[in-house]
Amino acid sequence: MSITFQREELFAEVWTTPLTTLAKKYGLSDNGVRKVCKAMDIPLPKAGHWAKAAAGKAPPRPLLPAFAARMTFNSMPVQKSETPTQSIDEDKAWLDARLIEEKKARNKIVVAAKPAKWHPAVLPLKIWLEECVTKYRNALAEKTRREKSPRHPPEPAIYEWSISSNDPVLGRTHRSVAMRVSVHTYNRALVILNSLAYAAEERGFAVELTNGNSRLRFSLESANLDMYLTERLEATFVSVLNPWDKKPHMERKLVSTGRLRLNIERGYAAYQVNEAAGAPLEHALNQVFVYGYGCVIRSREREREREIERQKQEVRRLQMQEMERLRKAEAQRRAEEARKREELLQQAVCLDKAESIRRLVATLERRFVGGGESTEKFARWRTWALEVAAVQDPTDRLSELLQVPHDDEAG
Repeated sequence: MSITFQREELFAEVWTTPLTTLAKKYGLSDNGVRKVCKAMDIPLPKAGHWAKAAAGKAPPRPLLPAFAARMTFNSMPVQKSETPTQSIDEDKAWLDARLIEEKKARNKIVVAAKPAKWHPAVLPLKIWLEECVTKYRNALAEKTRREKSPRHPPEPAIYEWSISSNDPVLGRTHRSVAMRVSVHTYNRALVILNSLAYAAEERGFAVELTNGNSRLRFSLESANLDMYLTERLEATFVSVLNPWDKKPHMERKLVSTGRLRLNIERGYAAYQVNEAAGAPLEHALNQVFVYGYGCVIRSREREREREIERQKQEVRRLQMQEMERLRKAEAQRRAEEARKREELLQQAVCLDKAESIRRLVATLERRFVGGGESTEKFARWRTWALEVAAVQDPTDRLSELLQVPHDDEAG
């Protein structure tokens, strides 16, 4: 809400109330009130004025300058949509209520080994992983068949690409995927994500699979939680027979451990839910929503901060706009003052010229005419010269402009 300051009223206030107290009245800073006074050419008390006033030794109040570029000023202080305390209390109550709900036994997330239905956001992952498993198993069967058949040479065949791209991680790729698991754990990983997706919808989250199966996203208000499941792998060394020299050599190989980890990304922040021996991931799924509710609260805080910053930017924009208007008004005032001065100087020059012409006419009359009659030619010249003087003389025009009575009118 804007505040309209009146010049004389504000002048009286700043000389009866300290700026720090007066600023609170208008929802501004003391520097903000000082800028308003400067814009309206209002003199302010000097440092130490109020201490002297308390001792009864304050100097007298100065006079308010009669002229100012502005007699009023519109200011727009930052208005918060909510008081910080109220917002914090409401957020805390909202968060506490949901954390209590997550602890209740009836809200514990239960993972069904064979889901009755698949969530639409998880179903594409299921189809993709099952295709990877089919390719992998078919390739293994083809490899076994070729190794048993004496007709096929032992050189690498095309089926080995399907094996290497799915062992130990299904669908191995450099792009982001929502699930990096092995053939031994993909079913379990799918049912975990499926249960999480339905649980998220029950809690008011929107669920979607983003960017070509890259992340499973849960969204509530302005908070987005991007999830993906990974399986921990361990490195081991195995003896492999070299097909060229028929000699065994040790080769490093990654093998599945069966231990899953749920990764949650939120911007540049990350949160992980790990499973360990005796603590499977299925028993810790409610932690996802405990973390998610905290993310919602932080998103609200950031949204309020952004709103306050937007309001501050709007105030700064309006202040800059006002300063630009004042600058233009001052430039226009100075230009008008310069024009008036130039016009005045020109009028003085014209008056001097008119008086000089009249003096010339009077001198010629005294010298050549005297007390006798003038010649016809001199009379015509005299009339013409006085007309020129009248045209040059600005006094008649100024008297009309300034509404000054002529001598005959005054008499």
